[in-house]
Amino acid sequence: GDEAIATLIEQLRIAVWLTGAGSAQELGREHLR
Repeated sequence: GDEAIATLIEQLRIAVWLTGAGSAQELGREHLR
């Protein structure tokens, strides 16, 4: 029901955040070189 959907959305948000954080770190490293 709604709980399953809420869990799915939360996991998606975490996955997107982790992807964004990883990209930001990569960009930061490139910038420091």
